[in-house]
Amino acid sequence: MVFNQPLAYRSLPPAVKSLLTITVAVFALQWLFSFIGGPNLVGIFGLTPGVVTGDFWVWQIVTYMFLHGGPFHLLFNCYMLWALGKVIEVQWGTKSFLFYYFLCGGGAAVVNVLVEPHALIPVVGASGAIYGLLVAFAMMYPDAVFLVMFIVPLKAKHAVIFFAILELMFSASANTSHVANLAHLGGLATGFLYLKSRTWRYNLRLWKSRLTQGVRQKPSPKPTIRLHELGAEVDRILEKISQQGRSSLTQDEQELLERYSRMKRS
Repeated sequence: MVFNQPLAYRSLPPAVKSLLTITVAVFALQWLFSFIGGPNLVGIFGLTPGVVTGDFWVWQIVTYMFLHGGPFHLLFNCYMLWALGKVIEVQWGTKSFLFYYFLCGGGAAVVNVLVEPHALIPVVGASGAIYGLLVAFAMMYPDAVFLVMFIVPLKAKHAVIFFAILELMFSASANTSHVANLAHLGGLATGFLYLKSRTWRYNLRLWKSRLTQGVRQKPSPKPTIRLHELGAEVDRILEKISQQGRSSLTQDEQELLERYSRMKRS
């Protein structure tokens, strides 16, 4: 699958359309306030770990996703949200999609706060949530084709690994970028663990169901046979003994004779 579909805004599912609209509108406010001297949205709503842990501005764990550091950052995240999000939302439904989107974005934020709990540099952008969408799409359509940098074709399952390695390399290098690479990996890992946990929970329920059914199932008792109903079969077995000897009897025939004997004594 190559993402070359037209950017049909009106046909987008509701969650993706709303997220795109809010994200672009917030960026427009950022741009406007930077010219007219309005409130510092990044300082208030961006993710600043030291402020989250020190002043308990916990709303930043969610609001930072709607802010971006520049037009290219915004365009990339919006493009990925459009390309991946509309497919996933149609498959999962709006509520499940929104829950997953904010779960991955929140997971990325938590990782960033845990890694740098006293940092005072704000982190912005929906990249953590976007990486979660990338994992979900790759698990749903592993052989779909991505054009990395709009040039290099990669299958979705390989693209996830490629981006994860890039983030690891960037996080290990001594860069001064405000892009929180470990937070991106946090969003990716959150999405992967959540989706895998659904499979694990399903398998656990399946095994519990099988185990319960196995315990409840009791061996069916052998059908009751009356004494007179055994007569013809016993006569045949006795005739066989007289001609071929007792060693010629099968296990079932021996059990039948013993059963017949017990019934006569009772």
